[in-house]
Amino acid sequence: MNTLTHFATPQLTLLHRGKVRDSYRVDDATRLIVVSDRLSAFDSVLETAIPHKGAVLNGLANFWFEQTRGIIPNHVVKLVDANATLVKEAQPIKVEMVVRHYLTGSMLRGYQQGQRTFSGVTVPDGLTKHQQFPAPIVTPTTKEESDREITPDNLVSEGWVSRELYDKMAEKSLQLFKLGSDLLREKGIILVDTKYEFYARIVGQPLATADDTGDVTERLTHNLVKAGLLSAS
Repeated sequence: MNTLTHFATPQLTLLHRGKVRDSYRVDDATRLIVVSDRLSAFDSVLETAIPHKGAVLNGLANFWFEQTRGIIPNHVVKLVDANATLVKEAQPIKVEMVVRHYLTGSMLRGYQQGQRTFSGVTVPDGLTKHQQFPAPIVTPTTKEESDREITPDNLVSEGWVSRELYDKMAEKSLQLFKLGSDLLREKGIILVDTKYEFYARIVGQPLATADDTGDVTERLTHNLVKAGLLSAS
């Protein structure tokens, strides 16, 4: 079965090739994002691609962007192909807003090693694996070559964002998480955690989301690989 692992066109300039998505300049205001069938897990691209994964991921990302327009605008112009979306140019904020509702993943590993404060949020002793928190918590990280946990105060003092902007990002992250949780719960799916990335400017918009809500799909795929339900070889 054919898979889309690489895409090239002489009409457009390649701006960035990521682990899954390729980005091409259309003009000064727009770019084309092509979502491949490459599978990224554990910060690596696995050798075997998954047929139609890119189309599914692109379609689901567009679904979520459409669902969340009532909370915050986004960069999507239109879906131009099953694997490609035309988007507006944007100025990214180099912060990832990780929202967690359960003690699992990297947070669980830190907790088991004695860590109790995560990005400025302190959790109590005595929690168990996969325990649900009373309410979702926001644990931001920097978006660098090697992301690091960071408190909201340090994000402000180090110049990543202003306090006003961080508070707005945290507010929108929790609203997005609630909407995602509610919609997925109707399908029998628990949204354990996810991350949101924001953009400071999209054609004059003061704050918007881009390349975030599709992360739910990526994380579901990662979990299937880790559980052995999808082959990583």
